[in-house]
Amino acid sequence: MSPRAHPAPWTTEIAPFDGVVSRRAIDDGASVVAGVTPLLEIAEDGPLRVELDVPQALAGLVREGTRVSVSPRGAPAAVDGAVVRTAGSLDPVTRTLRVEIEPPRQPDVLAGAYVNARLYVTRADRPLLAPAMALAPTGADVRVATLSPAHVVAWKTVTVDPVAR
Repeated sequence: MSPRAHPAPWTTEIAPFDGVVSRRAIDDGASVVAGVTPLLEIAEDGPLRVELDVPQALAGLVREGTRVSVSPRGAPAAVDGAVVRTAGSLDPVTRTLRVEIEPPRQPDVLAGAYVNARLYVTRADRPLLAPAMALAPTGADVRVATLSPAHVVAWKTVTVDPVAR
């Protein structure tokens, strides 16, 4: 006889981790095929994991241990965490670095929620920030007026960061 001729007895499925059933994919009495039909989704009880895509311009400044502040939308306050893993290379399509953060679990933040994240990185070449109105394009160059301690105005050629545009 084929295995399909006789229904399997009721079975108990045990998840490989602690969690909560977040979605049932079948109804009672439904026929399922082992290894093909999803039964349910389980949200893990462990730490939350935030995945963040860091732009190429900042990717070289982010590594494991980089401090991060995570603000769940609708949550009363931000929580501090750190980068626990990085992809180690840029995505060839988006030119971003995927990093993972594991902030402390908050009871009012559920798995799948959107959050805002702030990375605390330090650039070695701290850029000069100037309003667009202070820039003077002159042909192929862009210049900005500077004032010396002796109160003398001098024009300096600057490079505009394409990420900041």
